Amino acid sequence: MRDKKVLQLNFEKRIPFIKDVLNSLPHIDNCLEIGCAYGFFGEVLLNHFKTGYTGIDIASEACDFAIEQFKLNVISGNYLDQPPPLAPWTDVFMWDVIEHLKNPHFFLQKAWKEMMQGSRIYITTGDIGAFLPRIQRRKWRMIHPPSHLHYFSRKTLGRLIENAGFKVINIKYLPVYRSARQIWYSLFLIKKSGKFSNKLFNLIPSDWYIPMNTYDVVFITAIK
Repeated sequence: MRDKKVLQLNFEKRIPFIKDVLNSLPHIDNCLEIGCAYGFFGEVLLNHFKTGYTGIDIASEACDFAIEQFKLNVISGNYLDQPPPLAPWTDVFMWDVIEHLKNPHFFLQKAWKEMMQGSRIYITTGDIGAFLPRIQRRKWRMIHPPSHLHYFSRKTLGRLIENAGFKVINIKYLPVYRSARQIWYSLFLIKKSGKFSNKLFNLIPSDWYIPMNTYDVVFITAIK
């Protein structure tokens, strides 16, 4: 759980954008997070909104943690196998999950059927059409076989979303906060050794986070 702080910091930075969308649309009332993992976003969301929340993830251990630590309503299983909700979803969140799905169009179609008119879906994923992946090619950090099954550009993802019946209303590239210690470790210590680098690593405060925007993580909001 060492990444909890920085992950929740990144989720906190998305909340203002969610609130901006809600200014002109029905209020968030009953939301679903597909790929909720350990419930870090669920905790952040419920600190800002009084809403019904359901999370779902195939990792049972992560779901157990979310239930025990945050008392979240979380289901372990495949979203495609779940019955419709008792009340339609007003908001669906898919943070960095769509690239892992074998049939992402089925997930979007099911979500669309279970959402009320005017409701929102929020999706983040890597943008393989961005400048950095085009120059790095196979060395791009998000080339992750076999866990990443799909690589979307903003255009192909937008087309997939709209083919499911949604209308894209917002496309953004937000900075991602990373631990200064983790950045130093990745640059100077991984697969390397050095007393000076190790000494500097130990001097970096654990709560130093640095925002970086490589403009290759796309954040799309769409409405039904």
